[in-house]
Amino acid sequence: MITCRVMRRWMGTGSLYRFVAVNAARPRYSQPLQEDDLAEFTAGQPILVTDDSPEMVTMYRLGIQRFGTMHAIGTTSAFEALRWCEELPVSLIVSDLMKPDMHGLELLERVRANPKTQHLPFLVVSACLNDDYRVEARRLGVDQCMEKPVARDEFMETVRHLLMASYRKVIAS
Repeated sequence: MITCRVMRRWMGTGSLYRFVAVNAARPRYSQPLQEDDLAEFTAGQPILVTDDSPEMVTMYRLGIQRFGTMHAIGTTSAFEALRWCEELPVSLIVSDLMKPDMHGLELLERVRANPKTQHLPFLVVSACLNDDYRVEARRLGVDQCMEKPVARDEFMETVRHLLMASYRKVIAS
């Protein structure tokens, strides 16, 4: 049985975010890396999600856990995200750009400047992703950019791709 939930939220001036989460069987992936490998990898090194909207943090976190069987933690504060990156062995950072306490590009810059965190894959998911932000994000070392609203399957495939690359580096070292 498939059920759908639609969440809408007004943010900023004239911006409407719409995200559809579908409860269905877990998607099948063709990569040789096993689902259990990523689940085990993120159990010890969770995915860190940061967005100014608590609802979006919850949706991404639960989506990652439900559809990807991976572990995720979340916060609405970029400063808290930085602290967690230093204190916890995080496997991936998923961040919005527009946050009240620190812009997502500043968060990316601080992550890349810190020797403890510079290796972490960084995924930007934002509705305000114009060409200037994309160029600046790439200059700062972002791994991937996605524009909201994001399709669940595309988001999960991007997360899996970034995690697999990170997991392979860990195994190789």
